[in-house]
Amino acid sequence: RGGVAASLLDMPTFVLWVKAELEGVKSLSFPFPSTTWTFDVQQEVELTDTKDGVANFALKFPGDKRQSHVKFLAPGEKHKELEKHKVKLRAQTADDGDLVPVLAMECR
Repeated sequence: RGGVAASLLDMPTFVLWVKAELEGVKSLSFPFPSTTWTFDVQQEVELTDTKDGVANFALKFPGDKRQSHVKFLAPGEKHKELEKHKVKLRAQTADDGDLVPVLAMECR
């Protein structure tokens, strides 16, 4: 997705785009928060020393002042970077012939 994907990589938000042939399948989605992605996205942890509040995974590397964290964004959840780039998370349908944004993660 050229400019959109490149711009998002400059920010701490990453989006998974999917393109698939859906012969005989109505739609392809990744139910949030029931989908498991290496991390347990149903779990939230409090972040320390930050205004970001909560995340789905956090760790602090030795020597770093702040925690690194990942927050999985639910479809429909407001997020300034997604809105800025007009990215709307959704299921892929049989009518889609192009890439569809199905997952976004805020990574800091």
